[in-house]
Amino acid sequence: TTIRMLACLISPSEGSAKVSGYKIDENPLAVRQTVGILTENPSLYERLTAYENMDFFAEAYDLSEPQEKTRRIQELLE
Repeated sequence: TTIRMLACLISPSEGSAKVSGYKIDENPLAVRQTVGILTENPSLYERLTAYENMDFFAEAYDLSEPQEKTRRIQELLE
């Protein structure tokens, strides 16, 4: 739970924390752009296509504008 909170995947119910100088509740996008998580088990969803998995995680991390996100995913899948 703590790691998921520090990676801005879930919100804290109380208190605060900083990651790389960014407050997780005030600037989650900056935090997400500076950290990564490698889980013990693969995090791909079997019911989703490769494109859908990449789109899902790009949305979760709010990585880029929609057109740029689509372009990058298509580039990686080529």
